Amino acid sequence: MERTLKTFIKKTRKGQVRKVVREHYLRDDILTEPDGGWGEGECIVIDTNIVLHQLDFLDQTTSQGILQNVIILQTVLDEVKHNKLQYFNRLKKMVQAVGRRLFVFANEHFADTYITALPGESPNDRNDRAIRRAASWFQSQLAGERKVTLVTNDKDNKQRATEQGIASATIYEFAKARKFAQSYLDTIASGADTDVEGGGTGGGPGDSIYPEHLSAQDIQDGVREGRFVVGTLHMNRDNATEGSVMVSDSSKSEGDGQIGEHKVEAVTSLLVSGRLNLNRAMDMDRVIVEVLPKDQWRGPKMTIVEELEEGEG
Repeated sequence: MERTLKTFIKKTRKGQVRKVVREHYLRDDILTEPDGGWGEGECIVIDTNIVLHQLDFLDQTTSQGILQNVIILQTVLDEVKHNKLQYFNRLKKMVQAVGRRLFVFANEHFADTYITALPGESPNDRNDRAIRRAASWFQSQLAGERKVTLVTNDKDNKQRATEQGIASATIYEFAKARKFAQSYLDTIASGADTDVEGGGTGGGPGDSIYPEHLSAQDIQDGVREGRFVVGTLHMNRDNATEGSVMVSDSSKSEGDGQIGEHKVEAVTSLLVSGRLNLNRAMDMDRVIVEVLPKDQWRGPKMTIVEELEEGEG
């Protein structure tokens, strides 16, 4: 076991600046693969950007067994916890779920992957470098056995990884290049610091990319202010791009209610039309709906729209 010292400056609530020195122990006997070994296929190392902006994609693909051998670094966990606690808690539940193949690797306590910050290096740059170091280590250890890919939407991190000989890809590049993941392209969201090309249902450049889901606080504020309503989505059996949301006005036991500026019956059905407006929601999902201005309302389409597998139609 090796001991190092971590030194950092901390500002107290009273405005005092203190220098903190902590012991940091490094080990060489940390678990470097899941209990029972790796599953089928390649390993992927994801960075913090992917968790913060593409958690829906990770959730759906890992729950269905589409993605296996997903390596979650301690560096990433720590950054996510610091940035968005609710995402950290959601990711932790995903890791603990039976049947999912997400492996947490304590790279910050492993002698071969721990790094110290360089003089003048920002915490973010140091963490990106730690992620690349861990990805490079796995790539070296598993060479000849299975491929290891660093998945990142951070342009600078991806470029530096390429320069260092680390196989890397954006989330969109990764999913589109693998047939087993192509049907999940519509769960890829746009977000800050992304380098996603194309999107939508997986066509060429110019396809729409779904907007990022709102935060829990934004949703609560919108519902309280009457801008959003809550209901259950029922997809149209004859049209894969339309659904209806049954909304009940809980503030009224009888008579008319109010949704934003619009008067509605105590129970009403709201039409949601188009892939972009559906925003990755699926049949029987509990959803939040923002009612459009009345001049943008439309009726249901009278055509049948089916989902086609690649190569059909």
